[in-house]
Amino acid sequence: MDIPKNIPIRNGLKYMARTKDTFGSTEKTPSGKYRGTYANPIKGGKPARIKSPTFETKREAYAWLAEEKELVRLHRLGKQRWLPPKERRKKEEAEWVKQHQPFMPYAAKAVAEFSINKTEGTKRKLREALSHIDEMGFTHGTIAEITRENIETWYETKMNDKPSSKRRTYMLLKRILRKAINEGIINENPCVLPNPKVPQSKRQSVEPATGDQLRIIYQNMPEYTRIFVYVAAFCGLRINEVCALQLKDIDLKRKILHVRHSVGRGDHDRGERRLKETKTPTSSSDLVIPDPLVPLLEERMGRQPNDPESMLIESRAEGRRIISDNTVREHFETAARIAGRPDLTPHQLKALFTDTLINEGGLSPRETADAARHTSETINFIYQRDKATRQREGINKAMQTLMPRNAAQVEAEIREAEERLARLKTELAKMSHQAA
Repeated sequence: MDIPKNIPIRNGLKYMARTKDTFGSTEKTPSGKYRGTYANPIKGGKPARIKSPTFETKREAYAWLAEEKELVRLHRLGKQRWLPPKERRKKEEAEWVKQHQPFMPYAAKAVAEFSINKTEGTKRKLREALSHIDEMGFTHGTIAEITRENIETWYETKMNDKPSSKRRTYMLLKRILRKAINEGIINENPCVLPNPKVPQSKRQSVEPATGDQLRIIYQNMPEYTRIFVYVAAFCGLRINEVCALQLKDIDLKRKILHVRHSVGRGDHDRGERRLKETKTPTSSSDLVIPDPLVPLLEERMGRQPNDPESMLIESRAEGRRIISDNTVREHFETAARIAGRPDLTPHQLKALFTDTLINEGGLSPRETADAARHTSETINFIYQRDKATRQREGINKAMQTLMPRNAAQVEAEIREAEERLARLKTELAKMSHQAA
């Protein structure tokens, strides 16, 4: 970067005529030019006398002395620290360089800083957001050249078909510019608009799986991965957390599940799956193993090598110990289609866990948040979403007790009971057939 030689560092004072109380003195150089000089205002400071550059006229030297006199006066009043002209020049050159920094190199360094101690997934999303910032066009100049108008135009017209990605991109841009403010490069953040809103996730509108559907999915997954269904649904685990479970993490005697790891790739999301830290610090915790899950875990663990380091779900790929979450996901989605639920994803099992605790377990939002390792805000959203349905069902059930029963109602209850009895007999027959 070429630093201009004429950075405007003067105070704007006009040339002043020499008087008897003029600060400092002037001298004529052998070349016939003039130079101002004055004593260093800092006692014992080096050099003892401060000298100006050379000027064509004595009047210019006097003007320089007048400006220096003002700086010394401010120093003596304690309002501003005095620096020798050479140090002052270096400082102002550095300030000029800072004020004229190109944005994208600065943004790349900022993202590298933001990525420290983050998961590979988070790093990938930061890189993706940075690439979208690079595509904005107006980010190819200096930091100070980015205007509110530039950002508002992008905000209103671009990436509207990718709301989640747009939100992450805008939030990263705002964060980078906030860093520039903290470092004194700019005075205000041109990102003044609110973070773009993201439409409600499709996951939140998916009907929870039923117990029968879970059973069908479980039965139609390969033997070595099917345990995933009930561990995820009964303990509220993410797919990567189930894939990371080792036998030593499962305490059947105390019915405690120790969640300590997740699985992921290496640097830049490359390489084989390996154990890594959980998605968030709060994800690492000890969870209750529900009683219905105990016999399934006993059966599964009985087939594994008697080694605490063994994985609950071992990879079948040669030379690999940790199974790929993509393999389990494919097995689950294939079985979900057989169960008539192609809309289900593995993550919905974690959501099913939360819904069931609220609607069937009778836990409060706070207790559910702790059990599901969710934020209170997330649980409150689920709780409020289902509140109207629970209220209607509760009111109908309660008020029905105040009404006299008629023959039609009794017949309807008999039909419901007969249908349930038929389903139970069918289920028992299947169990007997499988046992045989």
